[in-house]
Amino acid sequence: MKIYGIYNIKEKEQCERVGTLEEISKFLNLTGRELGRALKNHNMIRSKYEIYYLYNE
Repeated sequence: MKIYGIYNIKEKEQCERVGTLEEISKFLNLTGRELGRALKNHNMIRSKYEIYYLYNE
């Protein structure tokens, strides 16, 4: 299972949450397309968050 982290870029890159993609999409209320685009192109979500792969569990 892959674990990802949500980083708040506006707040000096503090980690907001760590979890699977399902947990992250529920936390940020994202669609599958928004989540895929953010991961593939390293796009920011709502001009505030970035998602990074952390490790495999």
